[in-house]
Amino acid sequence: MAADLVGYSAMMGRDEDGAFAAVRTLRHDIIQPALDAHEGRLFKTMGDGFLAEFASPLGAVRCAVAIQNALVGNSLQLRIGINIGDVLVEENGDIFGDGVNIAARLEAFAAPCGIVLSSKAHAEVAGKLNINFNDLGEHNLKNISSPIRIFSIRELSYYTKRTHDVHGFEGDINPLSIAIMPFDNLSGDRSQEYFCDGLVDSLTTDIALHIPNLFVVGRSSAFTYKGASVDARRVSRELSTQYILQGSIQRSGQRFRINARLVNGANGEQQWSERFDGDASDPFGVQDEVISRIANSIAGAIYAERSRAVEARGGEPGVMDLVLQGWGKAFLGDRSKAAFDAAEPYYRAALAIEPTNPDANIGLGCVIAGRLFNVERYSLSTEELKLRVNEAHKLLDAGLSQKPQAAMAHSARCILFAVVHRWREALSACELAHSLDGSSSLYLINIANCRTALGDPQSSIEYLEKGLRRSPRDPNIGILYSALGRAHLLLGRWRESIDYSLRSRVTAPTLIVVHLALAAAYAQVGDKAQAEASLADARKIEPNVSFAWLDAHAWSFEPAYLRFAETTFYQGLRKAGLPEGDRLAAPSPARLHERT
Repeated sequence: MAADLVGYSAMMGRDEDGAFAAVRTLRHDIIQPALDAHEGRLFKTMGDGFLAEFASPLGAVRCAVAIQNALVGNSLQLRIGINIGDVLVEENGDIFGDGVNIAARLEAFAAPCGIVLSSKAHAEVAGKLNINFNDLGEHNLKNISSPIRIFSIRELSYYTKRTHDVHGFEGDINPLSIAIMPFDNLSGDRSQEYFCDGLVDSLTTDIALHIPNLFVVGRSSAFTYKGASVDARRVSRELSTQYILQGSIQRSGQRFRINARLVNGANGEQQWSERFDGDASDPFGVQDEVISRIANSIAGAIYAERSRAVEARGGEPGVMDLVLQGWGKAFLGDRSKAAFDAAEPYYRAALAIEPTNPDANIGLGCVIAGRLFNVERYSLSTEELKLRVNEAHKLLDAGLSQKPQAAMAHSARCILFAVVHRWREALSACELAHSLDGSSSLYLINIANCRTALGDPQSSIEYLEKGLRRSPRDPNIGILYSALGRAHLLLGRWRESIDYSLRSRVTAPTLIVVHLALAAAYAQVGDKAQAEASLADARKIEPNVSFAWLDAHAWSFEPAYLRFAETTFYQGLRKAGLPEGDRLAAPSPARLHERT
């Protein structure tokens, strides 16, 4: 890392003693603490800058962001350049070579308060830090034989915004940042430290992948607090993070208890807490389940709190403020048409400011896809559906071109393929999303839906039960229960289908498939009154529901699925009294496949 102080010569000309004092304070109060926190070593200082080395490029970038965070509002401004390359180390610890020279030349391409990376450094960190980059193209650097491709961190002003007006104290903190603190071992057995440390280590990785744009402090920095009595406010100030995750683990024999809580480090308020009890005979399985549940829970807690904070702050919102509000409206609730409709203007406003923003493109693509799948595919014409699907694909492609590992975008592509009954492509897309983010229950739901549509409801149930274990309080719980109700119905398990469909009806009453599944299952057990009542509920959503309507809007037209549906779902609906309708006028499966 090479850093240069902007306007240093002018400062010296105005007040030489003051300039020296300001630089000493900068190194002592900001530079050195940031280097210590991110495993960096200062090996050379100049009057107007410094050079440092790091154990990893991730540490270098995190350190650079932390330094620029700390300088917001300060009269001193730095340009920072980061490179990876071979070096020569002198006996006195000084370092030379092209690796150092390129870093020193790079920082000239950074804006004041900016950070730039060489293509080598960018390749090592892209997709791992939830930070967006601009490609500045190739440039010739002085005394460097080959052109170097340079990338800058985009929207650094967002990552470094001041937050005292919202959170009650003045500090330069990334508003979407978290430190996962070492969990306390309450077992009285030091041999259980491996379980505590392994859980926190995996949490640090999984949460970084699971929550878009969240900056997660490196494990080595957080573990400097291990064994100490931790005050969340102090840690927040020292690590420049908004949120602190703390916890404890107590194990006795083959039983364990984990307590976790999320604290807003700015004001010490607890945002979320939960207790997890379980069987420790399979420690790795336990870790996976607990990590998924914590990651899902704090994702909702953080985004809900940030969305409220943005609204409370008022003023002119920035791009990321709008993205946060859109996310909160769309994905923290029931994913109803009203939720998606409320979110869409925020994403479109963000794109009006910055049309290439990947988070806004992905967010709007997800909103359109979710609304199509849950609501609009039942009412749009073939041509309208095609236009909406194509619009969503273009938005997602634009976002994925910059964030190819955005699991949420691949999940939305799954939904778009499902809308037009391209179930095998849908399955591939959602399996990719799950491979990128194994904590999300939504991706397990999508995989299960695809497997049901392809005629394998039994394996669908296995995925859904796994999703339920991982996130029992998930915002998508109504959709999950609906999928379980449908899968059990196809397998002829009427009582199980009724049980899960009733649970779904409580949290997702606008899903017509829930009421149709209830009508069919009640009819199969001979409860005609409840079957007719459920059919009436379905008609409140779609007055023209009939077998002709089902011909046009069937869950799947795959032969394997239809073999299950005919003797269970459709048979039950006939018993419930669903009319045939004008089946000759309904679109054929072939026409539905032609929609894209």
